[in-house]
Amino acid sequence: MKFYEYFLLSKFCPSKPSIFELFIYGESLIKVLMKFKTKDIFSFVEIENISYCNRKCRYCPSFLVKRKKKIMPKSIFSKVISDLNKIDFNGLIIFSFYGEPLLDSDLIYRIKKIKLELNKCKILVYTNDDFVNKFLSNKLFKSGLDYLIITNHDNKRIKTDMKFKNKIFIKNLDKNELSNRAGLVNLKNIRHFNKCIRPSLFLTINIQGDIILCCNDFFSKHKFGNIMKKDNMNIWKSPKFKRIRKQIRDGKFSLELCKKCRGDI
Repeated sequence: MKFYEYFLLSKFCPSKPSIFELFIYGESLIKVLMKFKTKDIFSFVEIENISYCNRKCRYCPSFLVKRKKKIMPKSIFSKVISDLNKIDFNGLIIFSFYGEPLLDSDLIYRIKKIKLELNKCKILVYTNDDFVNKFLSNKLFKSGLDYLIITNHDNKRIKTDMKFKNKIFIKNLDKNELSNRAGLVNLKNIRHFNKCIRPSLFLTINIQGDIILCCNDFFSKHKFGNIMKKDNMNIWKSPKFKRIRKQIRDGKFSLELCKKCRGDI
């Protein structure tokens, strides 16, 4: 995959990235492509470290479905890191999904473990503004966090410490650029796209250790394997997963989830 293709994410994915997200993701994409010299490799690992969110936003499936508060067991997390260590992964590791990562009491431990075992990787956490303060920010960055993106759900002015100006970013929501989350969220303006490269760039791992299609698979309907049974690269290279990624990348949307994401049904 050529580098410029990532910058076409604004056309080739359900939601539009911000300028600073393009920088953060683009930096890791280049590193991975230069190291592995193949387009058939994920550049970003998205980890669901917690299932619960304190907010109930109408543009999120969590508004409709109540999820129990669970955190990813350390045994599963350790296996994720161990598998990445085996391939000397040097991309971006993201704590995100539909829970609020800062509610995970093990988050500092996880960040430190990544930096200890995968010191070539960058770490990104997405959060709302409900739990961010100067003390916690210091603690997160001291443990090894590289970037913190705060989603501004309330369209208010969010103040951050200037010493973190290259580490903390505010993501203001544009209601016209949101994803319908594979049909689970009712939007007036659905972002139509002809191709999608997200499943080809992201390795998405849910709280049970299942590798799923992408972040829009809220119910984990499309599971390709569990990392406690197989290494992540064995799952990534499985014929079924490779075939589906290529189809989606080529604009052939056979899965109902993808059709709903595009607004076809």
